[in-house]
Amino acid sequence: MQGLEKIKARIIEEARQKADATIKQAEKEAGEIMEAAKAKAAQKREEILGKARVEAENAEKRVLALAELELRKQSLKVKQDLVEETFKRALRKLAAMPAEHYAGVLADMIYNAVQDGTEEVVFSASDRARLNLDSVLDSVNKKLAQSGKTANIRLSPESGNFSGGFILKRGDVELNNTFEVLLKMNREELEQDVLKILFG
Repeated sequence: MQGLEKIKARIIEEARQKADATIKQAEKEAGEIMEAAKAKAAQKREEILGKARVEAENAEKRVLALAELELRKQSLKVKQDLVEETFKRALRKLAAMPAEHYAGVLADMIYNAVQDGTEEVVFSASDRARLNLDSVLDSVNKKLAQSGKTANIRLSPESGNFSGGFILKRGDVELNNTFEVLLKMNREELEQDVLKILFG
């Protein structure tokens, strides 16, 4: 009977030792699994944070690029508006020259534009009101005659809808020397100079 008790005790002890060893092994494996899971979680966390940083940087770059583009667009609009206003002011100043000086400028322009000396000249309504246009055309005809050219430039009964300058008519042919058209024709070249003056 005592031998049976010893065998039982030994079996129980062996079972306990085996159970302890199994528990220890399981705890060790569980610890290793936990460490591996922590390392993997940390790695995953770093990957997610890295992606988030890259996405945030890309989003910031996109926002900055859009802001720069908008700034350039607004800057260009301001420049265009200032150039436009400069041309409008130049047009107003040309048309508002002192009458005597302006009459001389018109006479020179007409003389240089004449083709055969038989043209009609269309002036703006405002120039008709403030200038002695017969006197302007008389000085042109005198100059033409002195140059040995036909001197029969006449005042058109029409008035033009423009700020200054004139239109020279010969039959169906019109030569537009209004300030608006002259500025428009030379605008591209003048615009570069205006931009340099306005913005250095």
